[in-house]
Amino acid sequence: MFFHFSGGHSSCEFAECDPSPTANLVNFYAENHGVWIDVFSVAYDKMTSTVADGVKKSLRRPTKNE
Repeated sequence: MFFHFSGGHSSCEFAECDPSPTANLVNFYAENHGVWIDVFSVAYDKMTSTVADGVKKSLRRPTKNE
């Protein structure tokens, strides 16, 4: 069974908890770095291309006229 939090504490000790439902993905990417970076790059590009306009303005360098 996957661990859960109860009152801010895990219901099991780390070494005793069953693997999470996504543990197989973690292990796969840990053994396949090239695949991980390919998948991560797509997600990163998507995240950074859809940043709100206000955030984009705060991140860009001011021009000489500003």
